[in-house]
Amino acid sequence: MTAIYHQDSGKVESARPPALSHFSLSRQFALAGSIVMLFGMIFLGSWVSEKIKEGTIDNAAISTALLVDGLIAPLAQDLKTRDTLTIGPIRALDEILNTPALRERVVAIKIWKPDGLVAYSDNLELTGKKFPPSDSLKKALTGQVVGEFDQLTDIEDMRVRNMGVPILAIYSPVREQWSGKIIAVAEIYQNAS
Repeated sequence: MTAIYHQDSGKVESARPPALSHFSLSRQFALAGSIVMLFGMIFLGSWVSEKIKEGTIDNAAISTALLVDGLIAPLAQDLKTRDTLTIGPIRALDEILNTPALRERVVAIKIWKPDGLVAYSDNLELTGKKFPPSDSLKKALTGQVVGEFDQLTDIEDMRVRNMGVPILAIYSPVREQWSGKIIAVAEIYQNAS
């Protein structure tokens, strides 16, 4: 223990700060250790939470990519040579998307051409319109499946934003059946609540 001696008064006092002077050294150590552990738990908890969130998004993106490959890509093969889908694939997509199993999960869908043209949307007002491609759309055009919790800031997302539910946006490449060339990207909004 360190002490300070005052020559003029002849008194000896502790060098510890007055706020901690009534705690023993072991209690001071326990207090400091508790504070370090608290901050460590907060940091570790937020890191684990972020990893769980990333895993959930990745799993949803993978299952959505399978949906795109199995159901949407075969109906979108017209997009090799056309800007929008013909009436047959549109009706088939509308029927598939209105099945109870998908309607509970899928809030909205768009199929984008590489230049930012909406080739299909469940919102008919968007089909045939062109928008600047988002960063996620650009990544999907390179072959990646991209999933993100979407803030829905783009102008074409107004209808979905007004639903007031958290949205998980998945961007999945649509490939030409025989060559594997990316001809479009399916953007699927899922209810994340």
